[in-house]
Amino acid sequence: MQVLGSVRNRHYDNGVAYLDHGEYELAVAELRRVVGGGTGVSAGEVKLARFHLGQAHFLLAETYTQCSQWAHAEEHLRAALEINPHYPDLHYHLARVQYATDRVDDAKESVRKALRINPEYARAILLDGLISYRRGEWEEGAAQIARAAEVEPGFRTPAMEAAIALHTEGRNSEALLAFARVADMSVDEISELIRTAREKLRLGAISEAASCARDAVKMSPDYPDVRNLMGLVHLAREEYLQAVNEFKAALHLNPAFVAASINLGRACRAMGNEDAAQSAFRQALALDPENEEARELLSAA
Repeated sequence: MQVLGSVRNRHYDNGVAYLDHGEYELAVAELRRVVGGGTGVSAGEVKLARFHLGQAHFLLAETYTQCSQWAHAEEHLRAALEINPHYPDLHYHLARVQYATDRVDDAKESVRKALRINPEYARAILLDGLISYRRGEWEEGAAQIARAAEVEPGFRTPAMEAAIALHTEGRNSEALLAFARVADMSVDEISELIRTAREKLRLGAISEAASCARDAVKMSPDYPDVRNLMGLVHLAREEYLQAVNEFKAALHLNPAFVAASINLGRACRAMGNEDAAQSAFRQALALDPENEEARELLSAA
């Protein structure tokens, strides 16, 4: 991970190093010391530390979710949301945790927040439908699940068809279980591919990262995170035009995707197109005025 600007705070440097090495608990502890302010800590350092702290909390939440430690996952998701309240992924993952712990109404509220930010977020649409179905709103839930499959054709699997058939036959309890298996399978497989690809990129194993990213694209070609991931693979390979196209695809699917805007700017700058890079960084700042990474990149021209 690149450290932006000329930050020399020891706790900041340690926090970013821990984040790069996957030691997220240690990263949180160090970055919190910077965010807390104090003597010798500049406003710029605090903003950069908040950005990385949000990343660390989200990655910790993913880790705890994978082993069903829901309380810890929720703790870190809420901490990440305090920093980045406009990220639909965070609201979606919080909804998953709430659904898994039988807080269905809370899950409904969280997933609707995700959909207000990105109405075409297919996984959130699917979860929204599943929640409605679990609440006994059979037709509304089935309609939402069908819409998710329209937005994301990767959901149109034999398992989905079997679940719809159960619904059509009025076997609602069985259909609920079948829809839940479809949602879990879609989320867990794609999340694992994304996590593995990110880890391979961090370790410099670009070919292995590319293989995971391609599998994720096959499974979910219209998921913005997958397109952003594929762009990062191209960027690591110095395939800048392909990277630009992937980041643009991610933004087409989710115009509020701040990270994709920043990555688009990076790719444009690597191609030598500084005007396009500056435009992308300004777009990221318009979406998230407190984003210090975008601000630093914008001023680095």
